[in-house]
Amino acid sequence: MLAEVVLTPAEGKRLIAKAIAHMPIVQLAKENGTIIVATSTTNAYVLEELLGKEIKEKGMFTAGVVTKDGLQITEAKGRGDHTVIQKGKV
Repeated sequence: MLAEVVLTPAEGKRLIAKAIAHMPIVQLAKENGTIIVATSTTNAYVLEELLGKEIKEKGMFTAGVVTKDGLQITEAKGRGDHTVIQKGKV
């Protein structure tokens, strides 16, 4: 039997985030090492999975975006920062 699954961009990013957050090496680093999560919309989902907290403005978790009109820069005010998780603490 064949099946086709179509995901929205948000659903795809959530699936990627869940897979990354549950990787044994990521869990080990989260508890005993250091994880640095750089800003990007997909990484916003990863950070949510790692911290168990919602990031309401995922669009502000990036420096910019490419649209049909060209490059757009995310407003610096309110933009998310890179996040460091060291031995389970932010």
